[in-house]
Amino acid sequence: MLATAAISLSAQARAQVSGCQPKDYLSTCIDADNLWPHAGNTRWWSLAPAQLNNPGGHDGATTVGLASSFTYRPIGFQVASPDPDGSNIYAVNSRLRLTFLTSIGVGRHLQLNLAAPMVLHQTGSSTADIIGAEQALPRSASGDLRFGVAVQIVRRSAPSASYPPSGADGPALALRLDIAAPSGDDNAFVSYRATTYAPALSFDQHIGRWWFGADLGMRVRRHRRLAGTIIGSQLSASVGAGIDILADGWLSAQLEAWALFSFHQQLEQTTVSGQYAPQWVPSGVPHIPAEWLLSVRTAGLLDGRLRASLGGGGSIPTASLSATTAPAARAVASVRYLFDN
Repeated sequence: MLATAAISLSAQARAQVSGCQPKDYLSTCIDADNLWPHAGNTRWWSLAPAQLNNPGGHDGATTVGLASSFTYRPIGFQVASPDPDGSNIYAVNSRLRLTFLTSIGVGRHLQLNLAAPMVLHQTGSSTADIIGAEQALPRSASGDLRFGVAVQIVRRSAPSASYPPSGADGPALALRLDIAAPSGDDNAFVSYRATTYAPALSFDQHIGRWWFGADLGMRVRRHRRLAGTIIGSQLSASVGAGIDILADGWLSAQLEAWALFSFHQQLEQTTVSGQYAPQWVPSGVPHIPAEWLLSVRTAGLLDGRLRASLGGGGSIPTASLSATTAPAARAVASVRYLFDN
């Protein structure tokens, strides 16, 4: 499966890259990975926890963890060639990212979060094969630091004898605000180099062995252009369902899906009568990177304080071509430790 930003090789694609809004429209100030792992006591990957840290009925807890994600072909170009179907060039072909996560519970209704992503290794041509430059894709890079705060609106009661606190049925609802600082590298497809504000509302419902969740929010930021793809402010939506296969948190399975709906109009190149060079015109095709993910999780280790998750998934086609930043395949793994304040 190919994630593409359709482009033809023309005189417009021969300008040198400078800054995050280059004249050749090939900005490298875009994060190739849409998935934001969330800090705290969560069973999901795309959904933030609706129940804030609160082990064993105490008034707060701290979690630390590492979340890794491998993505395959999240950004590619389809370029004109003698082949009628064109040729494919991958700006980012593969990527291994590691995110350090920590959260601090402040009482029963407030939680502070921090996420620090870093690309350990990636492959791809960046934009060099399009503009004829020698600028290579950095093999490692630091991403944008994310700071967040979450407020509990509706709390699911937790039995004092249960650890981890997942035995009570009922809903949970949390409001959060994440801010991604423009601290990442600007030439490695890991950062927008502009502050992103991400308000969201997280909900989950526990019924017996079953869990259901939803997350609705926005990512508000300055737009960047990569050929005909324009990525800026987006509406984010995630849904998920899970089941406790074994009791006491020893094994559960989760299926989730998420999508980002871009507010900006997308472009495509076309030949205009009487003009030599191709022109960019509105394409009429929305940019909606979407993915699914199936994961398994254990939360029974060390009296429920150590949780581990493993999963995999891929893109959900939303148009004739997969949306830019939606990888063909994804694999994830995480480990978290939760302890009382």
